[in-house]
Amino acid sequence: MARIFISYRRADSAMAAGRIYDHLTMHFGTSQVFMDIDTIEPGQDFVQVIETEVGSCNALLAVIGTQWLTVAHPDGTRRLDDPKDFTRLEIEIALQRNILIIPVLVNGASMPKPEDLPESIALLSRRNAMEVTNHRFRTDIDQLIKVLERVVKRAAQAAQKPVVPPDMQTKPVQRYQQPAQTPQQPAQGIHQPGQPAQPTPPPMYPVPLPKPATGSLARSMVKPAPEKGRASPILLMLLIPVLIGLVIAGVALSQSGPGPTATADITEEVTSTRTPNANQRTLSARFTGTAQAGIDGTQVAQDEEDAEDATATAQSRTRQTQTAVARARQTETAAARSLTQTQAALDQLSAVQATNAQRDRENAFATATAVEATRLASLTPIVLVDFIEQAPYATWSNGSELLTFGTESDRGSAIVTGDYFVEDGSVPIVLNTHPQWIDYGQVSGQFNLGFVVRRGDRFTAQIGFFMDGLAGDATWDITCTTASGTSINNQVSKAYSGVLGNLELDLSALEGEMLSTCTLTVYAGATAAQDWAVWVEPVIMGVPR
Repeated sequence: MARIFISYRRADSAMAAGRIYDHLTMHFGTSQVFMDIDTIEPGQDFVQVIETEVGSCNALLAVIGTQWLTVAHPDGTRRLDDPKDFTRLEIEIALQRNILIIPVLVNGASMPKPEDLPESIALLSRRNAMEVTNHRFRTDIDQLIKVLERVVKRAAQAAQKPVVPPDMQTKPVQRYQQPAQTPQQPAQGIHQPGQPAQPTPPPMYPVPLPKPATGSLARSMVKPAPEKGRASPILLMLLIPVLIGLVIAGVALSQSGPGPTATADITEEVTSTRTPNANQRTLSARFTGTAQAGIDGTQVAQDEEDAEDATATAQSRTRQTQTAVARARQTETAAARSLTQTQAALDQLSAVQATNAQRDRENAFATATAVEATRLASLTPIVLVDFIEQAPYATWSNGSELLTFGTESDRGSAIVTGDYFVEDGSVPIVLNTHPQWIDYGQVSGQFNLGFVVRRGDRFTAQIGFFMDGLAGDATWDITCTTASGTSINNQVSKAYSGVLGNLELDLSALEGEMLSTCTLTVYAGATAAQDWAVWVEPVIMGVPR
């Protein structure tokens, strides 16, 4: 069975190597992916142990981070320069046994140069590398899996190929080849000088003579004679323009008008009709005079009637004006009387308003005092503690030993990052806390605080996993303790679901006491695989102090 060996430095790329291991085991199974030589028993030859583990694999993934070359011993010397360095030994053995080595670049690392490597592993720089980045982790890991699938397939085919013992192997059959003709033997049918002529042998098969064509084939080979009695196309083309010209001439003659004599008669008749005589002109003059006299008389009567109407209208308007003036005087008198009454009412109102204003000012002061007290009590809560900002100053442990914040390790880790997708598809700034990589492992951080709790103070956070932690299953816990030793806590258990959960703790029960510490803890389930637990915006909110 093919196996895949993952070589990495814990101080350089433990988190990235762990994520790669999780995905490979999900695809190939845990029996085909080997990651850690956890312990080498005292007295064992560690070189022999590494040779056994690496030699049993078909592919070695060299996970290289930004500190892979520079990780050093306490005395300052590079680990890579130490002949006993496990990472160096793993690569040396893989090169010696011609095992496929795939450098996997993580966290933005670049391929090491030959001059930066010890001579025994300098050939590593000539291996084609693959890059696994945070923002396209799924795509990169899928490409890596495809490459490893081909390795696993070749190993499986090699394991199934039967081995034939040497004594049962057969030699290939030699086919008979006719020897080439020597120059001394003359070719058949060619007469050589000094030799009797050889008769030419008859052909092996008789050559058939062609038969004459018969039937439909013979008929198709005979051209038909041209037909007689048909009109020539050239003659028809010459006759068509002549016929068209004759038709046009006939149409023009049929549309021509009358002659000159008919035209003169019509003109004389029209002229005689249009010329008036003397009697007609006299009757027209008389009629015009009579009509003008009638029009003048009518106009005089109309002017007199218009003048009478204008006089009547002017008199009516005069009477209306006099009536309006009388009403205006009455209104002015009523307005003066109303003004006097209004002034008296205003004077009385002013006295009442002065009394009321004093009382209102006193009430307003009391109300403003109460409102200010209410406003202070209902102010929008502010962030009192930001656990992501305070994470580097907290005390981190896995329950049995202290951990270094910001360092990836299979003993447990706590890191602030904003480069990874979380399970709901967002990329927030998170506090990533991975429990120790053992069954029911844990990781916790104790934050030292120091403020008096007020009613309404509350811890809130969203919780979940990185997007690729599909098998994640963990419990998040928040515990807060006062200076007097009083503690309250809350916890939420959650599996990967594609949606972030919520964890809250109301601190009102500790009102008036000095809050001393708060501890964030993540507990792994039956296995710590893929428990990339994250805290999104873990804060304590409260009114301004």
